[in-house]
Amino acid sequence: MEQEIQIIENYVTKYEFEIQKRILSKEEISIDLSLGYKILDQKKKDDEILVGLDLKNNIILKENNSDKEIGKINISIYGLFKFENKISKSKIKKLIRINGVPNLYQQLRAYVSANTALSQSVPTINLPILDFSSKEII
Repeated sequence: MEQEIQIIENYVTKYEFEIQKRILSKEEISIDLSLGYKILDQKKKDDEILVGLDLKNNIILKENNSDKEIGKINISIYGLFKFENKISKSKIKKLIRINGVPNLYQQLRAYVSANTALSQSVPTINLPILDFSSKEII
C-alpha cells in the first residue's frame, strides 16, 4: 500500500530569538503560542503532486503571573510533501492539516528546545504537544 502523503524535505527558514533579561528558572516564565500555516505551492510532477507548506510559530515569553513580555521567539519551517496524482485538492488540504502540520510542528518543537537549551539565557523551552485532530488548533 502506497502512502497518501510523504514528506520530501523540511528546513527552518526563519528563527528569531530575543530576550530582555536572563531567566534562570522555568517558574519565572509563562509562554503564549500563536501557530499558523500556509500552503505555498502545488505542482504536478509526473504521477505525483508536490505541495509546499510554511508553518509559523510566534512564542511570547512573559513573566510568570504577569502580562509583561520579556522575550519572544519567531520561527518558520518549510516542508515539501508528495501526494499521489489522483488525490483531490480537498483531500490534500485535509492531509496537510492532520498529517503535514503535526509533522512539521514536531521538528519546530525540537529546534526551539535545542536552541533554547544552548542559549543559556533561558531554561530549555519545551513547547506543548498539540492535538491537531481538533479544528480549533489551527
